[in-house]
Amino acid sequence: MYILLAEDNPINQLVIQRMIGHMNHSVHTVSNGREAVEEASRNVYDLILMDMMMPDMDGMQAASAIRASGNPIHMIALTANATSHDRTRCLDAGMNDFLTKPLTLNDLRTTLGRVPGKDFISLDAPTLHVFLSIIGDDPAFLQELFQDFLTDAQSCRSDTHAALASGNADTVRRAMHTLKANGAIFGAQTLSRLCGRLEQLAEEDNLDTISREMSAFEDALGDVSCDIEQLMSRHTQDGAQRLSPGVDARQSQHIVAG
Repeated sequence: MYILLAEDNPINQLVIQRMIGHMNHSVHTVSNGREAVEEASRNVYDLILMDMMMPDMDGMQAASAIRASGNPIHMIALTANATSHDRTRCLDAGMNDFLTKPLTLNDLRTTLGRVPGKDFISLDAPTLHVFLSIIGDDPAFLQELFQDFLTDAQSCRSDTHAALASGNADTVRRAMHTLKANGAIFGAQTLSRLCGRLEQLAEEDNLDTISREMSAFEDALGDVSCDIEQLMSRHTQDGAQRLSPGVDARQSQHIVAG
């Protein structure tokens, strides 16, 4: 998972970072609630570990602001206060779970084990984070970029089906090469790996095997389309604009998958 840690104490930061590293997760750290709100709006994380007592904006205020923006990310409160009243306040602010400091590795492991599946089906969060950091805070450009990807993906898909019907292995190879590279840029790893395999099969002129594996390709492409729909809903200027208005997330598979 890719975790956002909001914690102002440098010692606590180091300890929690080390714990997260032991569990083979990735972490980005900020030092106050305002920075947490900005990061949650700008980049993609699987969950937030949110200290309750921070300068500038505390964890409760930050959690409320993140929820007010419509972001459904899983948030876990970190606090030295362990009363039932404090737990209720955290949940009322939008937190999903609660951890009492000082943490132990087992406590953290158990709590992370309750986190639902990743928001994204097919996009790798660390790769996507780097990509979005490079792009910067430009929702209009991001929407245009992903719409171009979907258009190119549809073209690659159509070209591949036509080439399989006509026995043109080179067209399949070129289409899969293009989609492999485009998907890898923003973390569509499953799709990219599958396109790489189909590209290799096309180089070997093995169209029969490609035909048998096209259903897996369609599924992978549909999952990426669904994730892009969700991503765009977070990063458009009004926080609600969709790539295809009136189409929900699962239906959006058919934008690309036909």
